[in-house]
Amino acid sequence: MAETNAPTPTELRVVTAWGTSRHDLVVALVHPGEKALGIRRTFLMRLVGDRELALVEVVPEILHHTWRADHGTVYCPLADGRMLIREPDGSWQTEVICRHPEAFDAILGFSGVTADEDVVLLLSNVLFVRRGPGLWQEHAMPDEIDMVNSLHGLAANEVYITTAPGLLQWDGAGVAEMEGPDEELFGVVITPADELYVAGEALHRFTEANGWQRVEAPVFDFTIGMTTFQGRVYIAALDGICSVTDSIATLEDPLPSNSLITAGDVLVAIGSESGAKLHYGATWSALVLPSIVAGESL
Repeated sequence: MAETNAPTPTELRVVTAWGTSRHDLVVALVHPGEKALGIRRTFLMRLVGDRELALVEVVPEILHHTWRADHGTVYCPLADGRMLIREPDGSWQTEVICRHPEAFDAILGFSGVTADEDVVLLLSNVLFVRRGPGLWQEHAMPDEIDMVNSLHGLAANEVYITTAPGLLQWDGAGVAEMEGPDEELFGVVITPADELYVAGEALHRFTEANGWQRVEAPVFDFTIGMTTFQGRVYIAALDGICSVTDSIATLEDPLPSNSLITAGDVLVAIGSESGAKLHYGATWSALVLPSIVAGESL
């Protein structure tokens, strides 16, 4: 009898995560080969201990970017113009964002007392979309913008957007260009101390007192991921994970990364090709990711 080669299990990839601490952290994973096979699903898993994962549920959609409101509602934009919403009780519903397929590359939100009062901002190459009380409103991007990368802000009427030509700002009514480094910008984060950091060909910092200054950093292939965690700015780059303290950047871990998510007392770094790591404030630990054959159960 001829031998048949059994399919080889493939490690799942982390695509996003949310939570308020390690105790309620939810990690979303996909199989890297299933989309090409027409299989649409995302595995939602919870953290067990410091590094292991356990299955919570399987969502019949491919998730990419998410934002969790303080009251527990989770927003997940889909590529077909819909928003998949996970309620605090674990149930799901959908809202129509726009009447045409649109791939949103970034999401940012500001919590209300209830979900009806949440402000959610979505960014694509051609649209800036705002969700106010139960209503999605589209705002056009400037004509010369052909690539957008990220957005961040501490208030719903002061949000910074990085693009190929440079820096934009949303003021609550529209999107306009603002002064900044003259280069393609990828990541952006503003700290509670009102320090604005952007990453392009180099890392730049803006303060009212000193204007724009370049920050020397040991990594230069910056990608989109930037966040704040325990008083520091963190940057996800192809050369590794970098932290910034007092305008001094330090390489902390060599994992090639493209996304960082702060979830209370844990920082999640998502690998650009594979892998993910967790940071609790002292050391980085590799998340143990399951492997399966495409289409099979976990």
